[in-house]
Amino acid sequence: MTISFSDYLESKTLNEAAREKATGGVTHLEHIEDALLLHGSEGIEDAIEYLRKVVEFAANADNSFCVTTKFDGSPAVVTGINPENGKFFVATKALFNKEPKINYTAKDVDRNHPDGGLNSKLKVALQHLKGLGIRGIMQGDFLFTTEDLKTETVEGRRYVTFRPNTLTYAVPADSDLAKEIQGAKMGIVFHTKYTGNSIATLAPAFAPDISYLKKSKSVWAIDANLQGSGGVGTCGMPINSLQKKEIELQLSAISKKGKAVAKFLDSVSKISGLVVEIMTYMNQNVRQGVDRGSTTGFLKHLAQKVQRDVDKLKTSAAREKKSAAGKLLIDSVKSKSTQYDRLFDLYHLISTTKLLVIERLRQTKMKLDAFTQEDGRFSAAPPEGFVVVNRKNNQAFKLVDRLDFSRKNFNLPKNWKT
Repeated sequence: MTISFSDYLESKTLNEAAREKATGGVTHLEHIEDALLLHGSEGIEDAIEYLRKVVEFAANADNSFCVTTKFDGSPAVVTGINPENGKFFVATKALFNKEPKINYTAKDVDRNHPDGGLNSKLKVALQHLKGLGIRGIMQGDFLFTTEDLKTETVEGRRYVTFRPNTLTYAVPADSDLAKEIQGAKMGIVFHTKYTGNSIATLAPAFAPDISYLKKSKSVWAIDANLQGSGGVGTCGMPINSLQKKEIELQLSAISKKGKAVAKFLDSVSKISGLVVEIMTYMNQNVRQGVDRGSTTGFLKHLAQKVQRDVDKLKTSAAREKKSAAGKLLIDSVKSKSTQYDRLFDLYHLISTTKLLVIERLRQTKMKLDAFTQEDGRFSAAPPEGFVVVNRKNNQAFKLVDRLDFSRKNFNLPKNWKT
């Protein structure tokens, strides 16, 4: 029996975003340019609305939207009170597994996470986060434990530094903030809260208020809210009229191009396996430093993928069947090359508009200075990125310079296993 190319694709695992919706946990935020792939014409409208709202923050506050800084913390920590038994716990994103890994005691940590680095950090979290008086459940990113702190000289000035993942964060060694950090057992940035009557039904809300947390000398805890021009916790950013006009012209172009390809995008977004392949191809481009996709490049990606899948099969009948389905897929893409050209063109336009917005957001004062390290030398670095949050529906998209940060992050060896 032959199979269609859609069956061939649908047999693959759903992408991270789909798994996230199925489990309820925030395992992966969507890049704003991926919205058109995952949500079709609605995704185009979302991209325009969210980028426009960030620009409008400079002129007037809109409490329904907020911008947060994307810290480069690691590992992720989910912690609080389990609504099913009233017990305090710590966990990684493995809390949202089909069989959740949840830790109430050090013995639980040893059983669920025997890896040395992750094991020790979760034990520190288990010991010290309980004193914050967390209401419900919160998710955050580890910034440091005591052994991660160093005192280093950067551009002639002494800093207290810590490097949780790709970026090195630094605060002047002679500052009160440095004293707070050095006196703490751990540091964490909270970015999400959860509500629900069970782990399986937890619903996320971004940019939570953490002002109620109890002060603790052992935990240096911050939120991710952007410290904008309107004051701490607001969403302002510096922008002049020319910069605003440039972004608005880009958004108008996105709207115009989006209408021309809307129906096609809606059809693509309904085939999850096809979306996965396009996103995989775009991620490969990021790793290779390629700033835009093309139908030609995507066809090459598909041909290589089909060949890999065929080579894995043992029988000639199975190989022929898989090869035939793959040919159907490739022929389908070729027959719609004009529409795919428009898709990749629109994707690139949203990405370049996003970069204009990121450039303006980077002018905002950050809570921590960030650097990259190479061969012992420090270079000033921008934040990992930003997250635009719609508080009305708890939807959020991330704004990341993927050719810069994402490429580094893709190629960095991972230190943590969930």
